[in-house]
Amino acid sequence: MLFATLGKLDLITVLILMGAAILPQKLLFYAAMYLIIKGALFVLISRDFASYGDLFSGFYLLVFSLGVKIPLLHQIVFFWLLQKTIMTFIAIGIKLFVFYHEYKQELPAFLR
Repeated sequence: MLFATLGKLDLITVLILMGAAILPQKLLFYAAMYLIIKGALFVLISRDFASYGDLFSGFYLLVFSLGVKIPLLHQIVFFWLLQKTIMTFIAIGIKLFVFYHEYKQELPAFLR
């Protein structure tokens, strides 16, 4: 459940980044705070590469929300968050597929 929730929030962050030109700067700030908090929390817990990427992306979004856009860095952050979001939803789909096939016999007939 947490995995799906964080995936949806990452998707919202990608959409905010895509619409940054027409959306209020406050949304960019909120997205930046989300990524910084999530990245810092997971860096403290697991210290994996993706957490550092989230933390870095959050700091870039914070700078971007203040009006400073670095084009190459913007593309890198955008594609980093986009691929992470896509991989999250692929993993959720695989998990549902495996769950369905594992418990297929126990499901009611109308769900098989």
